[in-house]
Amino acid sequence: MRSINVFQRCVAILLAFVGVNALADELLPYPARYTDRQLAGDLGMVEGALREMHPDLERGASYEAFENAVRFASGELKKTSTETGFLVALSRMIVLIGNGHTEIRLSEAAERFYDRQPMYLGLRFRHTDEHTNILHDYYADGDALVGREVASINGTPFDRIRSLMSGFVSGDGDIQTGRVIVLIDGSTDAVASDLASRLHQERAIMILGEESAGAYHGKTSMVRQTLVLPRTKMRITIPLERFDASYSYVAKIGRGVMPDEIVVPTGVDIVSHRDHVMEHAMALAQAPEEAD
Repeated sequence: MRSINVFQRCVAILLAFVGVNALADELLPYPARYTDRQLAGDLGMVEGALREMHPDLERGASYEAFENAVRFASGELKKTSTETGFLVALSRMIVLIGNGHTEIRLSEAAERFYDRQPMYLGLRFRHTDEHTNILHDYYADGDALVGREVASINGTPFDRIRSLMSGFVSGDGDIQTGRVIVLIDGSTDAVASDLASRLHQERAIMILGEESAGAYHGKTSMVRQTLVLPRTKMRITIPLERFDASYSYVAKIGRGVMPDEIVVPTGVDIVSHRDHVMEHAMALAQAPEEAD
């Protein structure tokens, strides 16, 4: 049985949004129930830990925005008594920080419970700014659905679903002797993104692909502390160190390394297992260099 991951934890949220109520109701409830007071106690611990320990809190969110997120989470407690409902409430607050090394997870008991449940949406997606394609079908033996673009689920446009899901998943980018081309995409994070941002300063180096997942301005990917909330036993991981990049180029806070040329695989590329980005990079590398 596959271990539960971030995407699977988002499936219940997605199902609820697109109207698959029967499935959502079956997936969301976990046997444990909590009172408003118990959940409020754990929320207070999360808020206090973030304020006291997080080194990147003020860079990702303004004081007012963080206060609003805390108030929103507090208001959501009146609507739920389950661990998964509490996860939804906390996720918005965690995402607001804009730091991919900060995460909130279900308790170990809840993860064991969900690990035994059927996977209602056995698809892995690849998202770009404009399209969502199926990257893998966990149910099928063949690749019949791989590469297909997802337009909607139960009549709900997928761009709407993607927008909703993004609010619950946290995320943070003089040596050459010839032409150097660096490939990055949405999986370029942490130290790899640091290298990409440093290389971006060298204008003789070309960055190709998609915006990196890691932030341009620095990282918090070293030492982290995981706290177990006393009532729900949910776990929150908070980074303890922050590294700031001292670059002449000033990127927008909260954004990754932007490529000099954006190259995105298409659905056809995914179906045919074609690495279009690498092919384009090789063509550029082999082309005659233009004189300055």
